[in-house]
Amino acid sequence: MKTRLTLVPGANLAFGLATLILLSVGAYSYQSLGAADETERWVRHTHEVLETLQSLDRDDESKRHSVLRYILSNDEADLRAIHASAASAEGNAVLIRNLTVDNPRQQQRIPALERLLDQERRHIQTIVDLRQSKGLAAVMAFAQPGAGPRMNHQLDTVVGQMRNEELRLLGLRNAREARDLAQTKAVLVIGIVVGLLIGAGASWSVQRDNARRKLAEADLLAKLGELRRSNEELENFTKVASHDLQEPLRMVASYCRLLQRRYQGKLDSDADEFIGYAVEGADRMQRLVNDLLGYSRVGRHGTNFELLPAAKIVETALKNLQTAIADSGAQVALGELPVIAGDPTQLVQLFQNLIGNAVKFRGDRAPAIRIDAVPADGNWVEVTVADNGIGIEPEFVERVFLIFQRLHPREAYEGTGIGLAIVKKVVENHGGRVWIESKPGQGTCFHFTLPTTLAKGES
Repeated sequence: MKTRLTLVPGANLAFGLATLILLSVGAYSYQSLGAADETERWVRHTHEVLETLQSLDRDDESKRHSVLRYILSNDEADLRAIHASAASAEGNAVLIRNLTVDNPRQQQRIPALERLLDQERRHIQTIVDLRQSKGLAAVMAFAQPGAGPRMNHQLDTVVGQMRNEELRLLGLRNAREARDLAQTKAVLVIGIVVGLLIGAGASWSVQRDNARRKLAEADLLAKLGELRRSNEELENFTKVASHDLQEPLRMVASYCRLLQRRYQGKLDSDADEFIGYAVEGADRMQRLVNDLLGYSRVGRHGTNFELLPAAKIVETALKNLQTAIADSGAQVALGELPVIAGDPTQLVQLFQNLIGNAVKFRGDRAPAIRIDAVPADGNWVEVTVADNGIGIEPEFVERVFLIFQRLHPREAYEGTGIGLAIVKKVVENHGGRVWIESKPGQGTCFHFTLPTTLAKGES
């Protein structure tokens, strides 16, 4: 015999009150989320200002080293490096002015920053003119003891003051975000507890099932939140670490190359060999850092999807690889490619990595690459990139998508082991999947799916 729970008027009232409380909590949470989004926007804005200030610092440091190298070498490459660093620094100064338009304190420092950059530019131009027209001795005679360091110190002081202001704002905004989140959690917990207690007075059985469901949802939300925060922290760490490694690596590589150019053949063979190892190691580390930074960027800006002709995406990737394709004698054939939905930058990365792999891992024959697409289930398309290269052993088919995984020694094939990890991340960021069919010694075919229509809310 089946039993049925009948709700008395008091239970109806209890459920009504519980519903009202939960609705109030929901309304408050919705309002709090809106405030949290606004705070998060300002936190991201502050990080953007800090990153631009850091980039300005790097440009100025690079410019100073390039000036010193140019004074000693009178090399056109060093002169171009000076102009490139100066142009980048001026661009960053303009960006800082625009980004801090909401902050009167920072705006008051902008004129001093621009004035010091202009003074430094004119000072460097005078040095360059003297070096070109009258030589090293004229530059040494022109240089005033302490003038350069004093100018550098003034510029560093202004940039430091601006950085400290942004760090102060970042601390305030992070504290506000944490406080709002704590208040929201407290209201949520109190509201849910009160609602559950009132509901329990009406029906213990119904409330027990409801409580279990709520606890499961809360646990899932908490785990998802922890996972999201963990991923964000990992991506931020990777980004910051990669940026912070760029400048010292550039310095090491630059001075190693300078040693190589200046002392090649002047020391013994062991010294030439050791310097070569240092240059190669610095270059390899730079490639690794750049690839790691590229990997961390995938997914952070993946919601700006648009409809794109796949053929145009492949054409861009081929232009980026035209030197490698020409050197290898590769032939690339395109089938009928449809319009796809996605992030253009990431999709170029996807095809560029796959075509680049086909060119790199070739056998004795010239690479022959074929790109095709066929409709898949629903609004999806299955794309294939096939080659006639060395292929992949079956036991390594899944391993190749793991970051930093290499199947061949570096002496045989250069690379960092990140390219196919980026491929997998781009495809999954677009909601698709990727898999491999390969025959060792005959070639490999990469299959992946991509959407052909925009999801609701995408533009």
